[in-house]
Amino acid sequence: MSIVQNEGAAKDATRDLEDSQKFLANLAVTCKEKKAEYEERVNLRNEEVAAISEAISVLNDDDALDVFKSSLGKPKASFLQLGNNKQTKAAGLIKKLGAFKNTALNLLAHTITQKLGGKSGVDFSSVVKMIDDMVSLLKKEQIDDESHKDYCEAEFDSSEDEQKETERALASVESSISEIKSEIEDLSSKIAALVAENAALDKSVAEATEQRKEEHSDYTSKVQLNEAAIALIFKAKNRLQKFYNPDQHVAAEKVVTEEETMHSFKVSFLQMKKIAVHNAAPSLEAAPEVEFGGAKTQKSNSVMALMDMISKELETEIQEAEHNEKTAQKEYAELLADAQESKAANTKAIIDKTKSKADLETKNEDEKTSRIVTSDKLSNVKGYIADLHQSCDFVMANFEVRREARTSEMESLQNAKAVLSGSDFSL
Repeated sequence: MSIVQNEGAAKDATRDLEDSQKFLANLAVTCKEKKAEYEERVNLRNEEVAAISEAISVLNDDDALDVFKSSLGKPKASFLQLGNNKQTKAAGLIKKLGAFKNTALNLLAHTITQKLGGKSGVDFSSVVKMIDDMVSLLKKEQIDDESHKDYCEAEFDSSEDEQKETERALASVESSISEIKSEIEDLSSKIAALVAENAALDKSVAEATEQRKEEHSDYTSKVQLNEAAIALIFKAKNRLQKFYNPDQHVAAEKVVTEEETMHSFKVSFLQMKKIAVHNAAPSLEAAPEVEFGGAKTQKSNSVMALMDMISKELETEIQEAEHNEKTAQKEYAELLADAQESKAANTKAIIDKTKSKADLETKNEDEKTSRIVTSDKLSNVKGYIADLHQSCDFVMANFEVRREARTSEMESLQNAKAVLSGSDFSL
């Protein structure tokens, strides 16, 4: 489930990145085109103004004025007085804007001055149209500045919000990667501990198995020796019975050679002698002396009793050995069962934790991919904000100054238009 969610998140992030890149690419192209158009318009206007200024300078030269005065002659006093009055007021209103270094307005003022030129019946309609066009141009420039300023403010707000959101997303991804890394390290440590525990269980089972084999071998040897000793005692007792009590003698079913009898007797007699020394010594001391040559049955009682006692002790040891063997085998079986159960539980835990670790590693790779995408998105947002600063800082920093300048320019142009239209506007 987490893998599917991570894949979906990665696709969404990739899609957002592609949209942002397309938007940035389109915006970069648009800004570049508008910047080129603006620079072209400014250059063209500057070239035009420079050409007109040079022409005005030529016409305002002292030698040129002397030539114009000589060629035009002396105008009538009444016309000059009327003409100079309008000319002075209108040109003065416009020249007040010289503080803003508007070459176009200086050119317009010069045009008004030259329009009269000492002639009567001058038509100022073309000048009025120039004033209206300039006012319209100033209004359009102000609207463009306001639109640009609104656009810049909106873009700065949205871009800064996007930057903060992207930074938060990047911090979240970094935190997630750190947490996943810690979980992977913890699971690796637990898996290693479980593997070590299984190895220790295998070692303990192997040691217990080896010990059980040794114990069983000792048990088998002991039982075989005791049974052989009992058989030999029985044979010895049976031989004595043949002499002392023939009616209780049991005939041998199989003839055994003397060599086999001596070999078996020598092997078993050592164990029997050892047992007799430790357990039956007091009985031998307390047994009555046997007097040979007397009654047979009375003289055989002590020897028969000693053999019966030794046989009984050997049988008791066999029973104890069997009991110990069964107990040891039961404990060994329980140990094996516990070890198998623990190992099975550990193995299941190892499988589960290994799967969880694999899932976390897959998630970690997805988070790393998301980090790359988010980092690229953050870089693009920061680059876009830097481009906005280049495009918007000048307009936003000088917006009020430019608006006040245009307002003053438009007021002076409207006043000049009123003067040229016949209104009596006082300077």
